[in-house]
Amino acid sequence: MNNYHPLIAKTWAERAQAELGAQKKFKEIIKSLNKYKFDLDITSLAVEAYRDEERHAIECARMARYYGHQTGFESISYDDETILTYDLDEHELFILEVVLMGCLTETFNASLLSTLYTKSKKGKAHQLIHRILKDEVKHAQFGWAFLQRCHSKYDLSFISSYLPDLFEMSVQDELFLPSLEGTRENTIDDGVLPFQYRQDQFVETFESVILPGFEQFNIETSDAKEWLLKKNNQSIQGGKDEIFDVNNVGLLSV
Repeated sequence: MNNYHPLIAKTWAERAQAELGAQKKFKEIIKSLNKYKFDLDITSLAVEAYRDEERHAIECARMARYYGHQTGFESISYDDETILTYDLDEHELFILEVVLMGCLTETFNASLLSTLYTKSKKGKAHQLIHRILKDEVKHAQFGWAFLQRCHSKYDLSFISSYLPDLFEMSVQDELFLPSLEGTRENTIDDGVLPFQYRQDQFVETFESVILPGFEQFNIETSDAKEWLLKKNNQSIQGGKDEIFDVNNVGLLSV
């Protein structure tokens, strides 16, 4: 085992804890889908995601213990900001909840895990990453399928002005700040993506997947682009190395 054993163990334990948070989010989403009588095909995707997240938590905790973590779960510190404080009706708030969870968090997770899977060698962590990746792709597809169904029934233009806040909630500021503690190439095979890959992958997904996804539903993205520009300027002023943390509604410390 290499010198980064404690970091690797902590990363997997944070993922396990984050998966529990994701499961809780999907449970709330399922209740709202039933309340607003969404079609069974959409609700079934959310139910499947709920079950996936529980399995992910168990498997990530097992991996954390394999690398030496005592419990397999690690408490997560984050800004507990919520969109429920917005002055919108319940239905609009629910749409934002799914956008945050499915269209943003799960889409970013799938993208980052794909990079990690591609760059890592076959082994215990590689196999688990592959299993989780396949599920995360489906969870992201749920978010966009939900948005497509809403687009056929509702005016979604209101989402535009909330995109900067949603992006702020879906990633931590550390993505755009100088790295205080780095990881190295040899952590990839153990399931930890080095910092130098994370921001580039985030920006690529933001520009090539997320924004076009919103634009196809006539959701204006200029405010979101301005948000990213400000964040990039913050990164340039702070230093060249960046670190990434996904909010605990999804995978943490990919």
